[in-house]
Amino acid sequence: MVSLLALIFLLDEKSFDQFHSKGDRIYRLNKVRVDDTGKSVLNAESSGLYGPGMKEAFPEVENFSRYMPWFDEVVLSYEDTNVALKEQRSVFVDNSFFEMFDFEIIQGNKSNVLSRPSTIVLTPALANTLFKNEDPIGKKVVGINSVEFEVTGIVKEAPRHSHIQYDALMSYSTTTPQLGPLDYEWMNNWNTQGITTYLQLHPGANLLDVREKLKPFTSLHIPSRANDYLFYLQPFRELYLQANEVMFHKMAKTGNQRYIIFFELIALFILAIACINYINISTSKASKRGREVGMRKSLGAHKIQLVKQFLGESLVTTVCAACLAAVLLYFTIPWFNSLAGKELNYALLLRYEVLLAFVVLILLVSTIAGAMQ
Repeated sequence: MVSLLALIFLLDEKSFDQFHSKGDRIYRLNKVRVDDTGKSVLNAESSGLYGPGMKEAFPEVENFSRYMPWFDEVVLSYEDTNVALKEQRSVFVDNSFFEMFDFEIIQGNKSNVLSRPSTIVLTPALANTLFKNEDPIGKKVVGINSVEFEVTGIVKEAPRHSHIQYDALMSYSTTTPQLGPLDYEWMNNWNTQGITTYLQLHPGANLLDVREKLKPFTSLHIPSRANDYLFYLQPFRELYLQANEVMFHKMAKTGNQRYIIFFELIALFILAIACINYINISTSKASKRGREVGMRKSLGAHKIQLVKQFLGESLVTTVCAACLAAVLLYFTIPWFNSLAGKELNYALLLRYEVLLAFVVLILLVSTIAGAMQ
């Protein structure tokens, strides 16, 4: 049962960010920053012009999206209704965000839903709270710095196994000087490092070529920091588990690859002990059944009949033990979720690769134990 619980935990952790169809071509722009003491620090911040600048200068870059979760509480208001959103739940993104990632637009056109300044996309729960039974599309809500945002779309809540989480997505152009009402120059220059940038490469693009171009690109646009900033690309599907040492990544959820390795070792160790114990017990019983075997042979039983009997008994015992473990697991998962702050789903065990491994393990253990008799 413990091994099954560890297996579910592992599958859940490894399932994060795997549902995006273009995920194998998406990267986050990180950098190694050398501080004043000469120490190197991993950092997930870039400037607001890196994304558009790289798309223009790098033929390998197909698309980009800047991602800026707001660092403070945001209150959205519609008529007499006010909803306070926690920090990092309101996010500025480019319209290309919906072209790169497979977050489902329920209402609105994902090709232009955030193409204009002062537009916003809400989750169904937030839209229902603000507008009740009214159609939210075209309505305006008051948000950051009393700016009126037009609701242009409704997006389904981010899946639980996504490190990107949101309640409201706002058009990045809202912050662009001479274009949007917020006029945040710090989000739209080369020097200020405060934005998360996601890049999507063309199919077949050479990642090494992109990496080699990053240093001269930085020297061209931020010459004063060329020796302090070493930019690199981190694969999107690695961000949840392999970003715990990266600072300022502005994620709602993070995991840790070390925990994965730790749980894998625990699961294998416990499973190995259980199998060895069962085989040892079966072996110890074999000597006591010698008289039964001799008696049955004297009565005309063939060797193949005895082999089938022992293998069958071992298989039944192993299957019963596996079923008991599955039942205990069903009642243990809620307790584990409460203890670990997880939302593990029993359905993970029904994945074909898990079921196949489960069947193979049962057959292997029962065969070895039966053969020992």
